[in-house]
Amino acid sequence: MMFPALLLAVHLALGQASVPPKDTNALSRARTLYESAAYEEALSLLIAIEDATNIGEVEQYRALCLLALGRPADAERALEEIVLRKPLFTMDVKDVSPRLVLMYRDVRLRLVPTVARNLFARAKASFEARRYPQATAQFQELIALLANDEPATSGNGLPELRQLADGFLKLSSAETTSVRPTTVGSAAVQPDPVYSLSDRTVIAPVEIVRHIPTRVSLGKNEGAGLYQGLIEVVIDATGLVTSARMVRSITPTYDASLLQATRDWRFQPATLNGAPVPYRRQFEIIVHSR
Repeated sequence: MMFPALLLAVHLALGQASVPPKDTNALSRARTLYESAAYEEALSLLIAIEDATNIGEVEQYRALCLLALGRPADAERALEEIVLRKPLFTMDVKDVSPRLVLMYRDVRLRLVPTVARNLFARAKASFEARRYPQATAQFQELIALLANDEPATSGNGLPELRQLADGFLKLSSAETTSVRPTTVGSAAVQPDPVYSLSDRTVIAPVEIVRHIPTRVSLGKNEGAGLYQGLIEVVIDATGLVTSARMVRSITPTYDASLLQATRDWRFQPATLNGAPVPYRRQFEIIVHSR
């Protein structure tokens, strides 16, 4: 992928004012070259394609060309690129050789567990940063990945990761729905302000029911010991929790159970001048696992 960058540098050095337009038909022409056994020419075209939306097809034909040229190790690296950059990509067995299908299956068996864990970490970070639409899309992608690659995800703690992803997806989907502004005519109605401890004129909410999970199975990499975390919730004017996030994680397994439990928490709502108002509050959670 260094060759196009080198060409660009040369063009700039010569003082050219513009960069040549992208070849939108490069993939189609590379496919035709491959089918006519012009493998080296096809590779030259594929190297210059920068459209990330077609990365799966580009790397698939790169791998096919490399296999035909007797370079299986390079072909495997192209397949790895597919799994890492477009993990939901699937090959049509009618379009590729059985050898490539088997190679792709083996690469997925090896890489999908790592890809899944990385995607979960990014989705959870989006959730904790309150980027709920982004988190929802990422958890949906993760669940689809785990569902499509059952052989690759049958061990290594990935079934538990699927359960966590399901729980977080429900929470992020609910948050995505709850934050949409309502409209009256053409004007958006802004939500009520959410108060907190810094608002001295507001009387804080009083808990009525605040159940903390006490029996949660530890994940494979979660040992026994003392865990401390911090959860933040928003309590609406009726005393219900409308959103929750982990400010400081306890363990991935316990986080999901705790966030789910907040749906049943009940409070006497905060008040401002005697009127109930939304309120953001944090709770420190200490868990001793055995």
